[in-house]
Amino acid sequence: MGRGQGLPPEAPDSERLRHYLPLLRGHGPVLVLGGDHEELAALLAVDGVEATGIGPGRDGDAATAALARLEADPPPGPFSAAFCARLLDHLQPDRTLRLLAAVRRALVPGGRLVAAVANPASYAVLAGSAWRDPALARLYDPLLLAYLCDQAGFRVDASETNPATRPDLPPWLLGDEPVVHPELAEAIGGAVAKLGLEHHYFGRPAGEPHDPAFAYNLAHVLKTVADRLAETQAAARGIALSHRALARALHEPAEVYVVAARLPD
Repeated sequence: MGRGQGLPPEAPDSERLRHYLPLLRGHGPVLVLGGDHEELAALLAVDGVEATGIGPGRDGDAATAALARLEADPPPGPFSAAFCARLLDHLQPDRTLRLLAAVRRALVPGGRLVAAVANPASYAVLAGSAWRDPALARLYDPLLLAYLCDQAGFRVDASETNPATRPDLPPWLLGDEPVVHPELAEAIGGAVAKLGLEHHYFGRPAGEPHDPAFAYNLAHVLKTVADRLAETQAAARGIALSHRALARALHEPAEVYVVAARLPD
């Protein structure tokens, strides 16, 4: 897989890969599979972690190259950890299971696997970035990926999204912060008090004489307007907040990953 395929422009490879460094520190030597192998190996070397990479072959197919190397006899290991990103989603489930089993064969018992794929819950992925990757075979959600890891002899310990791959929300999508005006009941109460109509507004005994029908209707209308305006503002604010929550939910990070441990034979 080429660098940065399927990723939003806000997530350069170095930033995206740095998120995984804490998961691999102390687990060397690390086997790195896929198009990210050179850059991640260089980042691990800075931390003093030994890494071996298997990248794309002459045909550009990293998955085939990995399978050929890992299924060789004897296996290229043992490794304490393995990492692959945007490689499994270049394979249908049967070949993904085969590759996971081959990775397990190269790991020591208890060795760690960190496997990242395009996040099918991300709007950035579904709206087009994944489909610009010609090698994409299918999308894997975390539950399916965890199931395949389990079938290949791993125990999944965590499933997370990579925050470095979260796209920025366009300002136009969020819209302006909803405006909520101050409560008008107190202001209207003060106004009607100056007219001597406060008993109609607050339900108190009458003061100076006035036209009862006019006073009652005016106070009632003003109170009703204040109440309806408050209800409308509350409803409009609720809609705006729901829209913002939906926008954020659609803009999930573009990459999801599992952390798993190799089970003993």
